[in-house]
Amino acid sequence: MTLMLALFVLAAAVMLLLLVWKRQAGASLGPVPLLAVALAVFAASLAGWWSLGRHAGVDEWLSAEGAHGELVASIIAGEPDFEAAADVPLGDLARSLQRQLVVTPTVEGWYALALMYEQMQGSEQAVIAARRAVSLQPDALPPRVLLARVLVDSGNGAALTEARSLLADLRGDYPDHEGVLMLTGMAAARDGDYDAAIVAWERLRARHGDDEAGQTLDQALADLRQKQARLGFWHDLQVTVEAPDDVRAGGTLFVFLRPEGQTGGQPLAARRVIAGSFPVTVTIEAGDWLQAVPAADATLVAGARYSDTPGADVAAGVRSPLVPVGRDDGTPKARLTLPAAGTGAP
Repeated sequence: MTLMLALFVLAAAVMLLLLVWKRQAGASLGPVPLLAVALAVFAASLAGWWSLGRHAGVDEWLSAEGAHGELVASIIAGEPDFEAAADVPLGDLARSLQRQLVVTPTVEGWYALALMYEQMQGSEQAVIAARRAVSLQPDALPPRVLLARVLVDSGNGAALTEARSLLADLRGDYPDHEGVLMLTGMAAARDGDYDAAIVAWERLRARHGDDEAGQTLDQALADLRQKQARLGFWHDLQVTVEAPDDVRAGGTLFVFLRPEGQTGGQPLAARRVIAGSFPVTVTIEAGDWLQAVPAADATLVAGARYSDTPGADVAAGVRSPLVPVGRDDGTPKARLTLPAAGTGAP
């Protein structure tokens, strides 16, 4: 470090002396001396940065880039060295690959990066990488299937909707593709559409005998049919919410279900609507169940939160008391009343 600093100071001193000499003697520095001085200053500055100004993590980054360069290049070219990849931490390899893909994007590279993020449970990054792969080859099957899979794995409503649309297109092109049929069932089941899930997995089951895959599908189908039966029992559960005259309509209403005795945590099911007027009846649909649908003999309670500002956080609004879900006429239902405006939880 001391040597590099000395070189930097020396080069700067030489530059200063030459400029002073030029001013005093009226001499003109030719292009060669000027170029030599400029190169000397640049070299000394680079050496000074290398020893003084460089960030502490640069050595590690440069070492990693050099160590993984050939492996990253092989992945981008679609010819990965799997033995070499096994010895590299997945996070380091993903970062190196992502940096290089900015410069040399390939469908193989983005596809591999999506797989890496999927393995590291980075669903958002996996979706982004899979989209890049699809954008480079929109008609290729593997990137489209991968995008559908990481969308399903992400688990949120918008992603499931997109995944189901993408899978519908894939079934049109590849009606007997087992991966597409499996993902179709998974997406439908997670979306609460057990009928569609059963249809997809029954079609897949027909392609297998008594092998391990067939037995696994039998278990999955039995589980789906049980959930379907439970959902059928709680089908079209209705919660009617009333409010006193001083509660202004037009705001956000959040209706939820819980097991009896539970006062906190994630509800069993929930639905958010705009309450244009009171009373308002909210129907809990298949996609509103956030947890496993309870058995027919379970005792559920319903509750509601309300803010008179559309789109606002209902946590600060008024809350109704919890009331049991009844089944007087065969349809599960509950009727509850919000407290007066400005009051907290009852």
